[in-house]
Amino acid sequence: MKRRLMAVATGLMLAVLWVAPAHAFTAPVFLAPSPSASSTVNGAVGIKVEAKPDSLPILGIGLEKVFIEVTVSGPGAPGSLGKREGSPYSATWTVDPDYNGTYEIKAIATSSNSNADPRAATISGVKVNNPPATPTGVKATIVDGVPSISWNANPEKDITGYKVLRSVDGGQPSMIYGGTATTAKDTNAPHSSALTYRVVASRKGATSGSVLEGSTSPATSSLTVAPPPEPVAPADPGAVDPNNPTVPGTNIVTGKETPKAPAPVTNSNFGKAVAPIVKAGPAGTAFDETLPYSGVPPEQFESASGSDPEPFDSSLAGEGDGVTVTNPLKFILGGTVLMVAAFFMWRTSRKLLKGTRPEDQKPPTAVNFPNFRINRG
Repeated sequence: MKRRLMAVATGLMLAVLWVAPAHAFTAPVFLAPSPSASSTVNGAVGIKVEAKPDSLPILGIGLEKVFIEVTVSGPGAPGSLGKREGSPYSATWTVDPDYNGTYEIKAIATSSNSNADPRAATISGVKVNNPPATPTGVKATIVDGVPSISWNANPEKDITGYKVLRSVDGGQPSMIYGGTATTAKDTNAPHSSALTYRVVASRKGATSGSVLEGSTSPATSSLTVAPPPEPVAPADPGAVDPNNPTVPGTNIVTGKETPKAPAPVTNSNFGKAVAPIVKAGPAGTAFDETLPYSGVPPEQFESASGSDPEPFDSSLAGEGDGVTVTNPLKFILGGTVLMVAAFFMWRTSRKLLKGTRPEDQKPPTAVNFPNFRINRG
């Protein structure tokens, strides 16, 4: 009898162990995120799913392992996050989507017993609404007198653009650039002021049309833009270049050069041009007076020694401009010699011409008339 009862109990227990795994687990339950359709997640998405058995077998005999698989779908979603063993009845995942938007999370629980039916659960409408990260690698340098700002691209895939903010002397920042590039130039930067720059990234929000801005980057090193050079006034066409004071063939003489002293007044240089008397002046200046060309080549001019040339002999004032005055006796003697020579030349010419003039010719006479012989045929 006892043997018969033991056999029946054993059979019942085997039947329970065979049948129980087919309906051993409840449907998965999401512990995170919140199963509410309007839930919004900021930051990484933490997912935790639990699946429990309906009831414990007698004395724990027949308890099977539970496995849970999670799949995420949405804009740029990673898809399946893989299957994990419940420990003891739940499993967790962490996902950080590259895109903001609305996602759906699905969990499937299965048993290690191949005869167990899988159970599933789904959460829809989970909104991921993360601001962009702070831009990194921000640098500002001055290139050709213009501040140039650069930074690294953000890792998010839904970045809509960047803004560059400029502060002048520590004042309130103002936007000087907005766009999708990772470089910008501040062509209107003020001069002689301390400039600091910050960069802000923006990305799409969870709801359609919304945009989120992140935190600003740390301030870059202070920059100062030098003012542009003062414009140089155009040169006066009548001014003398101090680097080229004397031009050959002209009468331009600057204070850097002075002519040689005038030739002494003697009878030997009668009629010769001498160097004009030039008033000395400070080095690098030009004289206003218009001087006659002296006839002395510029290369004979000597560098100014800092002293004035020898003064002009005032006794010669009014006797001529640059011409030596000599003894008038020369003019008298020269004129007399010329007159005597002319007289002798006149007398000589009369003798040479005597007999050839019309008044010296004689009419023909019988004496000097030539004889002609006439031949009569």
